[in-house]
Amino acid sequence: FSVSERSRISLKVFDVLGRVVEVLADGIMNTGVYKINFDGRKLASGVYIYSLSSDKGAMTSKKMVFLK
Repeated sequence: FSVSERSRISLKVFDVLGRVVEVLADGIMNTGVYKINFDGRKLASGVYIYSLSSDKGAMTSKKMVFLK
């Protein structure tokens, strides 16, 4: 993902019941392009939702299927 201006970024993974199962990023990030590795070894195979948001009002959520 890319950050166009310095802001607080939150990237979280949720199960289908809405519980946070992993916090991949949560803090102030400077302008730039970021790559975050997701290690799902402790998670079961299934459907999850990831949510990327900033304190500037931008937010996106997508469904992902995780298979072991």
